[in-house]
Amino acid sequence: MKQGLLNESIVVLGAVLSIGVAAMAQSVPLEEPKNHGGFHAFAFSPDPSVIAGGTGVVSLLVNGKKENTQGGEVILWDTKSGKIRRTLGSHKATVELIAYSVDGTVLISASPVNGMIKVWDGKSGVLRQTLQLPGQIGKSSNGSELLCSVSNDGKSVGAVSIQTSEPAGKGKRIGDTLMVWDAASGRARWQLANSEVYALAFSADGSTLVASCIAYEAKDALTDAPKVAAAKRTVAWDSSVGKELWNSEMKGWRPEKLCFVPDKGLFAFDNRRILIVNPATGARVKEIKLQGKESLRSPWLSPDGKRFAVSQFMGGAIEWGDTDSGKITAVQEFTADRVTNVAFSPDLQTAVCNMRFVPQILKLSPRPTDAVDAKGR
Repeated sequence: MKQGLLNESIVVLGAVLSIGVAAMAQSVPLEEPKNHGGFHAFAFSPDPSVIAGGTGVVSLLVNGKKENTQGGEVILWDTKSGKIRRTLGSHKATVELIAYSVDGTVLISASPVNGMIKVWDGKSGVLRQTLQLPGQIGKSSNGSELLCSVSNDGKSVGAVSIQTSEPAGKGKRIGDTLMVWDAASGRARWQLANSEVYALAFSADGSTLVASCIAYEAKDALTDAPKVAAAKRTVAWDSSVGKELWNSEMKGWRPEKLCFVPDKGLFAFDNRRILIVNPATGARVKEIKLQGKESLRSPWLSPDGKRFAVSQFMGGAIEWGDTDSGKITAVQEFTADRVTNVAFSPDLQTAVCNMRFVPQILKLSPRPTDAVDAKGR
């Protein structure tokens, strides 16, 4: 189950289910396609004139038998009107990740259950490549982030294929393979087994891939023999050939998300903490504790890395903050409804999300924290 929706929905032919949504100031509902199993991921294009989203699969019941599985599609909407511009195609499984490259040339979509990644042209929507993992696509330890990433220039795609102790991705992770592809050709560049990755990101120029590894066996540079096997490390590789560049101990940290910001470094998010790492050496630069007590999901950074926006774990509020100080500067609460699967525009002033399972564009109106209360809530 994901955000209150089944990954596969059953729709009986002839039955129509209507979901009402309370009127919201400064909100635009997204037009919904037929036969979808909910909305599981969103992303704004860099401009940001387009919203891309992924839907769940739907199995139609015909004479009591499950037939004609539909949905699992990539949808493009107009940001101003909320109308569907185009449906790109189906994964035949629930799409749980949508991401644009920073330059807007590439859009990727991913389905963890069948291990499928599709690479689309970010402007025309034409399918460029379909990448198939040998297993399912892994997730971060709290399940909020799919382990799949595209470089800023759209030239590289990285993902983690996992094996589990039970069928259908259940049980413990018993084997990981980190894989990197050339996005243009679909050619696999390199892979690394048994690294237990729980977060990954490409550097700003795309030359480096960095991952948070729960267990990682470092190699001796001269003999290539195992040198140390240690838990919780950040490791960097040359994204073209897979050569290890550095690895650094992450004692006490288990980041849920990694993000590079030019001229600032590598940001590692762990609930209400941020660790800034030197991207050239892996050395710790600064640790920042965020205000407040609520658990957070999937922080989004402004392009300059100075600000962040994030939804509370249960979706009751969105918070904005300053990355240098960790101070929460503004809050918007959702008292009647909760927001899930939140994605932000580059300026962090507009969000797209589910509210009561209905996709909405929200024109946000954050209140400064000193106008709320001393706790910033």
